[in-house]
Amino acid sequence: MTPSMVSFVRRAAGALAAVAMFATMVGCLGLQVTLTLDEGGGGYLDMTIDISESALAMAPRSFPRPLPATVAELREAFGSLSGVVVEESSEVATPADRRVSARIRFDDFAVIATSPFFPGTGSSVRSFLGRNTLRLRIGAQGTEGGADDPAASDCGCPPSGNPAAQSEDPNAELAEQLLAGRKIVYTVVTPTPIRSASHGVISPDRRAVTITFDTADYYYLNEPFVATIRW
Repeated sequence: MTPSMVSFVRRAAGALAAVAMFATMVGCLGLQVTLTLDEGGGGYLDMTIDISESALAMAPRSFPRPLPATVAELREAFGSLSGVVVEESSEVATPADRRVSARIRFDDFAVIATSPFFPGTGSSVRSFLGRNTLRLRIGAQGTEGGADDPAASDCGCPPSGNPAAQSEDPNAELAEQLLAGRKIVYTVVTPTPIRSASHGVISPDRRAVTITFDTADYYYLNEPFVATIRW
């Protein structure tokens, strides 16, 4: 093999590894979440996670994932939290993807929001004079910290556009191909009508707000995405 061919193979392998690590850090290629809050501060978390088997195979198994890749991981992560019960869970595998689903009951949102496996770690709910505010924080690739992370921002909208065209990252085109068509859909259901939401679409009865953006765009989200919902 000539030196130029060796260089090409190394670059290609590096690109695949980088995208695989991204997919592993995100923990999924597709994510649907419904967070249902009750008046007592508890509620339900319903999650469906679509994971790329090929990405997991390429990336190191020991690499930290902020979302569970198996039912066993999910039950271990949430089962250890006080007042949190995994009521239902399932795992279905195909040659291309693995789908992990769960319904989780929690007594206190503040507890479940501390879990690194919760899709919104560092989020918080505050109540004052009968009015409530949810600060929903969806962390960025490579970003750590809680709800008080100074990198968090309440401005802007879910990222959109062609990431390959917006970035000089040499892996951009490959990442876009791997993640094409995948979505992150986050719905928050409140016990009383929503007064306002900084992002997303509020349902006609004002009891739910849904935020949707492309998983591919998450690859270039350098700051946590924060949405504020009031009811």
